Amino acid sequence: MTKERQIAYVKHPVSAEKKKELVAKGFKIIDARFKPKDAEEIESEVEKIELGTDSGAGLSDDQLRAAITEATGKAPHHKLGREKLVEAFNALNAEAAGE
Repeated sequence: MTKERQIAYVKHPVSAEKKKELVAKGFKIIDARFKPKDAEEIESEVEKIELGTDSGAGLSDDQLRAAITEATGKAPHHKLGREKLVEAFNALNAEAAGE
């Protein structure tokens, strides 16, 4: 007899922190695009980035890179310019806010 695990359908990529949290709770992680219509919602993957700002223009490049990495689980390319970093940060905040 095998142990059945609940499935968490989560938007990928999943951050390492989120993956660790869900696995610790006993969930098997599957990309949200494969979620059947009748499956239950476990929890939302998108969370507001908490740095006290809605715009990345006032943050350093290192802060932007850290926030993007934390939110997506993937580090931005090391040659990505400031303009693109701010754009990515603002897009993540807009997505998290449901805009």
